[in-house]
Amino acid sequence: MDDDFFVSTQIDEHRSICISSISKTTFEEAASEYFPNDRGYFICEHDDRLPASGISVLAKVASLEAAYRLVDLWGSLKLNAGNGLPTPS
Repeated sequence: MDDDFFVSTQIDEHRSICISSISKTTFEEAASEYFPNDRGYFICEHDDRLPASGISVLAKVASLEAAYRLVDLWGSLKLNAGNGLPTPS
């Protein structure tokens, strides 16, 4: 596993979304109820307006290859934002 994998992008002026591995502490605080272990990569959201809440773990990525594919998709959405194609809101 590539423990150094971390990708983040801004959703809006306050929120960002990332794909990364997470620490055992973060896993226990934010994800242990939903996922069987802390191994692998997770999609997380951070909101600067709520710093005390830390991160929200949204999903677990199936593999490192899937993580790279999601990064490619995010890049495509950002490129298409200026030409009238649908983008996330």
